Amino acid sequence: MKTKNYFMQICLILIYGIQNLVFGQLMTGPTSNLCPGVLYTYTSPAGCSDPYGWTCLGCVPGTLNSAYNIINVGTNPDGTVYAKVAWDNATTAGAFKIKNICDSLYVFTNSIQITSHSTVCSTGTFSATLINPNPNQSIIWSSDNTGLSIDSSTGYAYRLNGYSGGANITATYVCGTNYSSSQSTPVWVGSPKPSSLSKNINSPPFCSGTEKSVSIAPEIGATSYTWASSNPSILLVEGNGNYALLDAGYSGTCYFTVTITNNCGTTSQNYIAVVSDCSGGGGEELLVYPNPASTTMTVSVTDSLSSNKSEVLPQSYHLTVFNRFGNSVFSVQSDQCTLQVPVSSLPLGIYCINVFYKDAVLSKQVMISK
Repeated sequence: MKTKNYFMQICLILIYGIQNLVFGQLMTGPTSNLCPGVLYTYTSPAGCSDPYGWTCLGCVPGTLNSAYNIINVGTNPDGTVYAKVAWDNATTAGAFKIKNICDSLYVFTNSIQITSHSTVCSTGTFSATLINPNPNQSIIWSSDNTGLSIDSSTGYAYRLNGYSGGANITATYVCGTNYSSSQSTPVWVGSPKPSSLSKNINSPPFCSGTEKSVSIAPEIGATSYTWASSNPSILLVEGNGNYALLDAGYSGTCYFTVTITNNCGTTSQNYIAVVSDCSGGGGEELLVYPNPASTTMTVSVTDSLSSNKSEVLPQSYHLTVFNRFGNSVFSVQSDQCTLQVPVSSLPLGIYCINVFYKDAVLSKQVMISK
């Protein structure tokens, strides 16, 4: 019986082979302008699907060519056979061949390639290249940030209101009426904008002879990060990209800087470092109140080792108020245990009060609010 079936199958192959040569293509079905997620039907004369079934040459599962899925096969009432195929990954371009024992048919799937920018200084155009163009395809562009607007049809993007920061551009690939998929790409808009440090390096105290590592948020499109110290004798800074290693030397206050460059420009940001002598034995204490303050702050400096319990310390100290950029906004020298510091003229924000007394640096972080 098996030999007879095999003989009949060979005869069918020969018959359909001759028909193919004489009458042309036997298999019918769409070969171009295909959309993912749509079932396409390929039909051949009766007997073409058995015993070997349908296959797709070039469609190797697990590779970029696995852009197909034969959903089901069957026989029509008139005896013709069919295979229903969904090109699930038709965004991968290629020529594949649907095949049964009688005939084969080349199918051309489509592809979309997105061209993006890492930075947008003022304007920029995002584009999508369609391979094997399909009149059923379209691309819709969008931005998730009001600082970067983009034309939904042309991909022309432009910066708004001097915005600097990150944004995501999304291309939505639409094919026919049943399929759409989205692909997003991050971009940076405008000049760099260094973030705050990953940690507060001054709390707990940054002691002489110790190291601390810090980082800032990485920026898309940044071409360089440069770190520097305003006073290497107090603080050595060794940078590596958006990371830096801080090495505390002599006690004191300084600032260190990160400078970021991208295609749109260069921006620097200062950070305060307060290096303290943590050897102990000093007995010094610094109190600041109220915190937050709006008009005046009271600074109290005490020395528990001093036998003099008056309102005057045995030696003077130097007090400095730094803003978040490391700039001195108030400075005074005094020997009074209690000192009033005017802050009403200072902008809202976080400040650092440093008191250099004897051989120690006392530090407090304070907030100015109105």
